[in-house]
Amino acid sequence: MEEVAAPRYIRSIQNHRNAINWIAFSPDSNRLVSASDDKTVMVWSPNERTNICHKYNGHKDAVTSVSMTNSFIVSGSKDCTARLWRLVTDDDNLSHLTDSSIYRCHQSPIRCVDINSEETNFCTSSDDKTIKIWSATATNKCISTFSGVHTNWVRHARYSKLSPFLFGSCGDDGLICIWDTRTKPQNRAAIKLKSRGRSTHYLGIQWHPNCKYIISSGSTDSSIRIWDLRYEKSIQSYQIHEGIVTSTDFHRSGNYLLSSSSDQTCKLLNLYEGRPLFTIRAHTGPTLVVDRVLTILR
Repeated sequence: MEEVAAPRYIRSIQNHRNAINWIAFSPDSNRLVSASDDKTVMVWSPNERTNICHKYNGHKDAVTSVSMTNSFIVSGSKDCTARLWRLVTDDDNLSHLTDSSIYRCHQSPIRCVDINSEETNFCTSSDDKTIKIWSATATNKCISTFSGVHTNWVRHARYSKLSPFLFGSCGDDGLICIWDTRTKPQNRAAIKLKSRGRSTHYLGIQWHPNCKYIISSGSTDSSIRIWDLRYEKSIQSYQIHEGIVTSTDFHRSGNYLLSSSSDQTCKLLNLYEGRPLFTIRAHTGPTLVVDRVLTILR
């Protein structure tokens, strides 16, 4: 098993005027996109020494989530819409966004957006208790609606890294659902996972990069859980944060997990040995999202 060096602070990047709710890298790691309460989406070049960014306006309320490919970005907002922004490259090799296409998605605020592995569709999850699948090529075309299972806000929906047809969702009803977009009727989850704690709200899930049966979750009871979908149960649980666990993300090897929390820290876990390795203290407020190795501040 490879050695892991202690995390090292390099620099901060900032330009938003209000809280940042989400960040996401492009697949080639050359771009970073952020979503903020200031109603804007920003695209950054994290490898550059300057804080140069491109700002994009369009949403009428806070932008809650973003997901990025090398050619387009999807953003979701409390204004109940999603927007798809195409990326173009100019002579200076900098990516810019074109005008956005509007997807009039839900009756309540959107909490999360995510793009599938084939980059053909994206999903949106909402306070209206539904998840919807949209075409990334046909504007405002809804492919499927998944409803009738979640009984409260759907905080998060995330596609499998290994299949464009599988995605998971979780929310304030204490339920994690695994869905297959090829299966009908669409008001039945393929798998439903529930914590023993009645008051547990799940805030985020993440798929293992190499095993389609393993997912992680973060929740309001300050727990990190690793689930095995074959047995439909938690196989590891960690109580290492002092606040709610807002998100998790696997290392590409699958042996390590990074978490963020309202306790203002991030933790790096060795899942193979079942123990925390490092605590990262870089913020003065709750950290909301981790994506690979970066965190964000609210």
